[in-house]
Amino acid sequence: MATSAWDVNGQYYETCNCDFVCGCVAGQLANRPTKGSCQFAMAFQIDRGKYAAVTLDGLGFIVLGMTPEEMGKGNWSVGLVIDARHAELQLANTGHPAADTFTLAHASRSHVNALGLRWDDVTGKNNGQYAPFSWKGE
Repeated sequence: MATSAWDVNGQYYETCNCDFVCGCVAGQLANRPTKGSCQFAMAFQIDRGKYAAVTLDGLGFIVLGMTPEEMGKGNWSVGLVIDARHAELQLANTGHPAADTFTLAHASRSHVNALGLRWDDVTGKNNGQYAPFSWKGE
């Protein structure tokens, strides 16, 4: 699959539950968080940007997350808060079993009642995602 060219420039803001000054920054993500684990919010405001022919100017998103130990050890849990105007926003290198790269969307409504799972949502706030897939085996 061919990749599209992209370019974004803007402002980055972050806060976390560590004491001032966060040791993760000073220790290149190798220092233990001052509270044992790290909870963080990273906000990105795109001043100028594009993905292929799509303009991303003015869009924003927030990455909320937690690491149980030093950030460099991994095991991050993250979620995204995305600008309602999120045209062509994709996540890449996800390790997802359906597709490694997928596009984020809002599910306008969700209804599941099978195999012991049940939910109904018509708020349009639930997560959605989509991607082409191509599998083969030998």
